[in-house]
This record gives sequence, C-alpha cells and structure tokens, in this order.
Amino acid sequence: MLEVLSVLVMLALVGLVLGAALLALKLLVMLLLLPIKLAFGLLVLPFRLLGWLFGLLMLPILAVGGVILMIVAALGGLAFVLVPLVPLAIAGVVIWLVVRAVTSPAVAG
Repeated sequence: MLEVLSVLVMLALVGLVLGAALLALKLLVMLLLLPIKLAFGLLVLPFRLLGWLFGLLMLPILAVGGVILMIVAALGGLAFVLVPLVPLAIAGVVIWLVVRAVTSPAVAG
C-alpha cells in the first residue's frame, strides 16, 4: 500500500515539474513573440478602426431597418390571425342582413 502511495506521489511531482517547465516554456515563447504580436497589432489597427467606423455608420441604417422589419412582422402576424376569420365575418354579415330583412323595424315613439 505504501509503495502505491509513493508511486502516486512521485507521479504527481513529475507532473508538477513537467507542468512548471511547460509553463516556463510557454512564457518564454510568448515573451519572444511579443514584438511580432505588437507589430502586427499596429499594422492591423487602421483596419480595425475603419471597421469600427463603418459599424458606427451602419448602426442608424440597421436600426431603421430593424424597426421597419418589426412593423412588417407585426402586420404579417395580424394578417395571419385575421385572414382565416374573413369567411366568418362574411357569414355574420349575411346572417345580419337576412335577419334585418325579415324582421320589421321597431316603431319609435
């Protein structure tokens, strides 16, 4: 039992040392590549600013388009609900006309 525990402790220590070594290697590589990353960032900066400006210019256009799209969707939903009720409305109007034609008008007074 003690041998298994000692093997597990040794494996944990090896993993710890290996993890620390890989972390140090990663830190070294990132430190060496930092000037390249900064130069690339400065090279791409004007394009990012142009994209941001384009996004700011498109925002009002897209907002108006979104409002128009919401109005069209609301009208479409209203039509979706009301169109199936048109035959019932026509039947109601026909029944009302028949009842009105058959009954005599009330005398006022």
